[in-house]
Amino acid sequence: MKIAIRQSFVTLNNDISAEISSHIIMANKSYHELKLQLKSDFLSIKTNIKLYKTLNKPVLLYRAESWTLSKTKEKKIRVQ
Repeated sequence: MKIAIRQSFVTLNNDISAEISSHIIMANKSYHELKLQLKSDFLSIKTNIKLYKTLNKPVLLYRAESWTLSKTKEKKIRVQ
């Protein structure tokens, strides 16, 4: 049984895999919406990396401070 509370998924055994997966999907959508801008020749690679970290990383890690992670889940969401 899953209950969505403010876009957070809580299960009876406190498994957060569904929430992590939904955040990964949202971050991928965010990246694909910005793909043309990030691939622009007018921006340097350094600027592109800053834009990616500024715009996509928060989407992935939103509400992550309340997650209890195993090593496997931590590797799944690792963002450099």
